[in-house]
Amino acid sequence: LPQPSANGRIESQNFDNSQIPDLLENSKPSPAEIEERRLRRLARNRESARLSRRRKKEGLETLSQVVKKLSDDFCKARREHIMEMEEKLKTLKYIMICKLQE
Repeated sequence: LPQPSANGRIESQNFDNSQIPDLLENSKPSPAEIEERRLRRLARNRESARLSRRRKKEGLETLSQVVKKLSDDFCKARREHIMEMEEKLKTLKYIMICKLQE
């Protein structure tokens, strides 16, 4: 087989064209290597999917907390507004009764 030179390239003067079929044959992965690569790829995909599901779950939990806080804030503001309007109504009723009694 041709040996790489100091710069890592196979020098053309050392390379014999009759060795090309051998080099191509040796560069093909074995069935065991193909299966190992497939299993590693599947493991990476499973881990990626697991992390994606976790991120999605965390995102939904965060959004649920935001919705709850906004809903609580809205209800509180609504109650305060209703109480203010009831106080104004009482004041206006009192003023109307006073004017009617004059």
